Order: sequence, then C-alpha cells, then structure tokens
Amino acid sequence: DSRSMVALSFLALGKNLMQIHKYRSAIDTFTIIINKYANNLRPDYPRFPSYMDNNRQNIQRICDDAQYYIGECYLKLGDYQRALNELAKIDRFFPFSEKRQNANNLIKSILDKTK
Repeated sequence: DSRSMVALSFLALGKNLMQIHKYRSAIDTFTIIINKYANNLRPDYPRFPSYMDNNRQNIQRICDDAQYYIGECYLKLGDYQRALNELAKIDRFFPFSEKRQNANNLIKSILDKTK
C-alpha cells in the first residue's frame, strides 16, 4: 500500500538523520509520521491495535517506531524530560508495540541517571 511506503520512507529518512546527528530534523520527520498516520484521537485517549487489515497494522508499527525514535532523539539532545514524555507515549498510545520494552528500559535508564 502506498501509505505504508510513504511512511516507511519518512521513517528511513528520520533514521538517516539520526545517524548524522541531525536530531531536531529527525524529530520533525518522525513527527510528520505521527501527525499524518497515527489515529486522530484526543491525546489522552488510549490507542489499542486495530485488527482491521494488515495495512493498518503496518502503519501502526511505523507510527510506534517513529514515536520511539522521537524519544531517542530527545535523549541524544540531552533533553531528558522531553525524552521521558515521548517514550511514555509508547506505553500509553501503542500498548502492544514491539518497541514498548525498549522504551520502558530507556525510561528506567533515564530515571536512574537523573536521580
């Protein structure tokens, strides 16, 4: 599906920007994915996986990866509070994400570091 291909292209661009330490540009790129493809629900509404079709699941996997990488970028920038906030969104909005455990481990690491 073309939506998945576009979202994957943005994800790859964001990851490449991270590799060359352009974290703010990477955040902007990942944010495009979240804004365009994540469910348009209120920010406090918990999102659960949709089992409607595989294309929908692919988009959700791309969105949760983008959300995770936003948190990682803020961590690399030394903005620990923003990193915590962005990583916590994985648990809240993408509770069945494959990145959930990694996000929780990073959160624990940040909290241990900032004690």
